[in-house]
Amino acid sequence: MYKRVTETYKPIYQQHIWNDNKFIKESHNCYAYFLNDINHNLKNIYEQEDEQNRKILNPQPGHYCGMTKRVNYKETTCENLINRVLCDNNNIKVIDSMNDNFDCGPNHYKGALLINPEKSYHFYREDEGGMWSHKDGGNIVTNLDYSGNKINDPKYSDTGEYTKFCSYFCVPNNDHSKTNMARNNFYKDKLWYN
Repeated sequence: MYKRVTETYKPIYQQHIWNDNKFIKESHNCYAYFLNDINHNLKNIYEQEDEQNRKILNPQPGHYCGMTKRVNYKETTCENLINRVLCDNNNIKVIDSMNDNFDCGPNHYKGALLINPEKSYHFYREDEGGMWSHKDGGNIVTNLDYSGNKINDPKYSDTGEYTKFCSYFCVPNNDHSKTNMARNNFYKDKLWYN
């Protein structure tokens, strides 16, 4: 009898799913892309809101679980962002930033976090075939770094302003275990969506 081999899951790089609909493209950011989550409630809210509210709709780490309710750029540290990701998604595993050679095992794929300290953060994910891709804010999904090269590993690529590598992650496939993201509406003290 042969033993069945379970392969590591990796999302398929399908940029058109994220780029073709203007309201998905503009409302979903790198955090949503890292989680491989398209939220149609978010898309619909974004489509109906005015320009001012559209600026405060994209998902933020820690909002789903209530760890934080507002964006404070000064709090952009590796430790804070990792804790917020884990608070939203306790099924995500953090991998030591020094470990480049790891396997997430079945039903998981690799992700990565980099920051521009006290200013901004950026997530990446590994896709089927072993290359990486990302979505910078409301811009298009791409598998190119900031120099126009394909991304073999964000730790060793041109990541633009995101100069500090924080960590790798193992993220569950949504068919295996649901991931969570949200954005707090601080005017009404409740989540816009989840």
